[in-house]
Amino acid sequence: MTERLLRPLRFGIVGLFNTALGLGVIFAGKALGGLGDLAANAIGYAVGIVASFALNRNWTFRHEGEIKRAFWRFLAVFAIAYVLNVATVFGLRDFAGLNAYVAKAIGIVPYTLFSLLGKRALRFLAKGQASHTRIANAYLPAERRFWLVSDSQ
Repeated sequence: MTERLLRPLRFGIVGLFNTALGLGVIFAGKALGGLGDLAANAIGYAVGIVASFALNRNWTFRHEGEIKRAFWRFLAVFAIAYVLNVATVFGLRDFAGLNAYVAKAIGIVPYTLFSLLGKRALRFLAKGQASHTRIANAYLPAERRFWLVSDSQ
């Protein structure tokens, strides 16, 4: 299997693991730690974000760049993906009249797609490259990049 096919598979595996880990921490915090919903969710999401970053950085995308910068970019992608998820869920629930559980299930789609594409694009960020060149490197084959600023700039 090529890396191009393995990356989305790895991303999905990390997502499933991350979901299980985050929920496990939330449930344990509530059941064993006596935490309220807000505190348990905050801790669960914090653990999940750190685990997701580490696994995606080291296994899914095999990023070898600076950790601090990569983490802040990772958080930015997460924040945007989360806003897309919430907007989808509330929009479908409040304006389209869908059941909240169905809306939440559908909300996973924009969250996951934006997360994968955003993290994939940021994986290819190299110091000194123009933004549009970095995105092109992430998605376009070399023969289709002729109209962009070259990678050597």
